[in-house]
Amino acid sequence: MGKLVKYAFWGAAAGGVIGAARAYRRDEPVDAVGSHAGKAAAEGAAFGVVVGLVMARRDKKRLARQRMTVSKALAGGSLLEAAKAVKPALEYAVEVARPKVEHAVEVSRPVVESAAERTREAASKAADAAKPKIERAAEVTMERTIDLTKAARAKAGDFADATRPHLETASTNGHRKVTVVV
Repeated sequence: MGKLVKYAFWGAAAGGVIGAARAYRRDEPVDAVGSHAGKAAAEGAAFGVVVGLVMARRDKKRLARQRMTVSKALAGGSLLEAAKAVKPALEYAVEVARPKVEHAVEVSRPVVESAAERTREAASKAADAAKPKIERAAEVTMERTIDLTKAARAKAGDFADATRPHLETASTNGHRKVTVVV
C-alpha cells in the first residue's frame, strides 16, 4: 500500500507539472492552466498507481524468496545463519536506495525552496491586505470604547444622584458619613 501511494503521489506531481507546462507554453489563461494541470495530475496519479502495483507485486515475490532462504536458515537452528542470509539483501537494499534518495532530495530541494518563497510572499501579501481592515477595526473599537465609557460615566452619575438622599438619611440617623465620588 505504501508503494502504491508513493508512486501515485509522484505520478500526480509529475503529471501536474507537465500539464501546467504544456498549457503555459500554449499561452492559455491561468484558470485553464490549472484545469490542464489537474487533469494531467489525475492521469499521472493513475499511471503511478499502476506502476506502484507492479512494483509492490515484484517486491513481494522477491521478499518471499528471501523469507524462504531465511526460514531455511532458522529451521537449521542458528540465528547467526539467518542473519547471514538476510545481510546481502539488506546491503543491496541500502545500495539501491541511497542514490535514489539522494537524487530525490536534490531534485525536490528547488521545488520546496520555491514553494516556501511563494508561501512567504503570499503570507506577506495577505498581511498587507489585512492591515487596513485591522486598523479600521481598532479605530471602531476605540470609538466604541469611548462611547461606552461616556455612557457608563453618565449612568454612574445618575446612580450616585439617586442614592445620595438615602445615604444622607442614613448618615443623619447615626451611621458613618458616606461620600459618593463619580
